[in-house]
Amino acid sequence: MKKKYVITLDEATYMTLTDGIKEQIYKMLPIGKKTTGALVAKSVGTSNRNALSVLTQLEKEGKVRSELGLIKFKKTTSRCRIFERL
Repeated sequence: MKKKYVITLDEATYMTLTDGIKEQIYKMLPIGKKTTGALVAKSVGTSNRNALSVLTQLEKEGKVRSELGLIKFKKTTSRCRIFERL
């Protein structure tokens, strides 16, 4: 029978405590800077849909503000939501 049991995360070497995607995105957004869902998705390593979902949740909580804007690329323009951390 086993004599010693690992019951805390401090003693478990094969597990680490990490932040969820929502906390990662919120910590990465600088205060007062503008970004889009596609840029957030690339930096976190998730899909655009998931990043937009998390940013929408943060907006409902009052941590982020969004507005509809026009982004100009080299040859085209795109209308998208622009987010800003409060």
